[in-house]
Amino acid sequence: MGMPRHIIDKLNAAINRSMVSPVFKERFATTGNESAGGTPEEFGEWIKIELIKWRDVVQRTGAKFD
Repeated sequence: MGMPRHIIDKLNAAINRSMVSPVFKERFATTGNESAGGTPEEFGEWIKIELIKWRDVVQRTGAKFD
């Protein structure tokens, strides 16, 4: 998408480091979520799956944005 790979890798490394922090894990858990690190490619695949899932939900329900 135009961002240099070395910047993506640097951001990914910083995010992965922060996600293993006990403080982060505790705060994230209060929202009912679990923190999980990974690679930029894994995140991209997760986004693709989520887009498909929610597109299908919107199409089935006719949901609209206000």
